[in-house]
Formats: sequence, C-alpha cells, structure tokens
Amino acid sequence: MTKDTTPAGDSCTYESETFLDQLETVNALAKRYNCHPNTLRNWIQSGKLSAVRFGPRMMRVRESDLQGLLQPYENGQAGQWARQGL
Repeated sequence: MTKDTTPAGDSCTYESETFLDQLETVNALAKRYNCHPNTLRNWIQSGKLSAVRFGPRMMRVRESDLQGLLQPYENGQAGQWARQGL
C-alpha cells in the first residue's frame, strides 16, 4: 500500500491499483463479452452482479465480478436448477 497526502492535509491509503481503475461501464463490458447491455443491467437489478453507482445514471461494474459470474461449473457442481436434498 502507498500513502497519499491530499492538499487539505488528510492522508489516505490505497492499493497500488486504485479502486476506480478496476471498474468498467456496462456498455464496455457488454461489448467485450458479446452480450446486450440490458442483460448486465438485469443481472445487476436481480442481484447476480454487483455494481457501483456514482449517480442516478452512472454505474460501473468490476470485470472480475462479471468473470466470476460467467465461470462454468467444474467437477460436477450443481447449478441453481439442480434439486437439492433429494
């Protein structure tokens, strides 16, 4: 971690890769992953995908969160459609 002193004299610590560098727009991620932006917005609204809102219209998503959502199941893991407890 590094330390930064702001002009007001307040000091703040942050990771070498800043929080804002990790965030992408919904449209940019949709284009990169070849899906419709409304798909990502629906996932955000349903709670499947987390997002950070910077105002009434500006929303950003971590690409790592989207990649985690898109990971295929491995080693026979049961999906949400599988019956549990039978």
